Amino acid sequence: MTGATGFVGRHLIQQLAAEHDVLALGRREVPEFSRLGVHSVRADLGAPVDLAAALPPDGVDQIIHLAQSDGYRDFPGSAMDMFQVNVASTAVLLDYAAKAGVKSFVLASTGSVYEPYANPMDEAAAQAPESHYARTKLAAELLAQSYSKLFNVCALRFFFPYGPQQTGRLVPNLFQRVQSGEQVMLDGEEGGMVFTPTHIDDVVAVLRTAALTGWQGAVNVATPEALSIRDVAEAIGRIIGREPVFARTGKAGQLTIVPPTTVLAGLMPDFRFRSFDEGARFFSQA
Repeated sequence: MTGATGFVGRHLIQQLAAEHDVLALGRREVPEFSRLGVHSVRADLGAPVDLAAALPPDGVDQIIHLAQSDGYRDFPGSAMDMFQVNVASTAVLLDYAAKAGVKSFVLASTGSVYEPYANPMDEAAAQAPESHYARTKLAAELLAQSYSKLFNVCALRFFFPYGPQQTGRLVPNLFQRVQSGEQVMLDGEEGGMVFTPTHIDDVVAVLRTAALTGWQGAVNVATPEALSIRDVAEAIGRIIGREPVFARTGKAGQLTIVPPTTVLAGLMPDFRFRSFDEGARFFSQA
């Protein structure tokens, strides 16, 4: 697993370590991993990596590639780091997988590949995202497709994961604003952007299933519950007992980022996503 120290990785590795032998590839060793029985290999995916030297000679069965550049918001300052981590390291890992006889490769992608969200967010449709970050993630997906006849390759397009220990993203920022009494800004004339906040436990369940059952192709990963910014802020307010304060940005219109999840439902027909009210209570208590 790469990206094991990130938000998604930290939650996923705790579950996988109890079931499997896990090797975490990262820039630094993490004491917690040793306690979990996880083996660590130091490798900087922001630089050229010799995986043949870094990984065990007998190889690995599956690869879960969660790593992404920390500078995803910094263009052009981190443009090369985004390319190196998001694209070049994916190419190196895919090449290693082909030579090592890996059975499945799961790539963590993003719903940002659908920018500017003007067209249907269908997995089979061609995409032309706007940002450098989203373009590097889509490039990684395209590279991975080349190997789909050699082993199972799946790209999971995540939409708005949230949960305990997360910082600097939309849902924790909304928690902070409501809790501190700061204004929650709304675009348009209604409740602001409509999106699909997906709890980390559900994200981990999808990732685990994708890796262990060998999914193929691109899959949108999102809760079917679509909420506006106002809806989310009001739910947070009910949970923490504080009325949110709203203000308008003055921007006309509002984004709706709600992908179809028919492919995911076909792969996990009995899976039930947590409601935001349910998931946010655990998040607020962490």
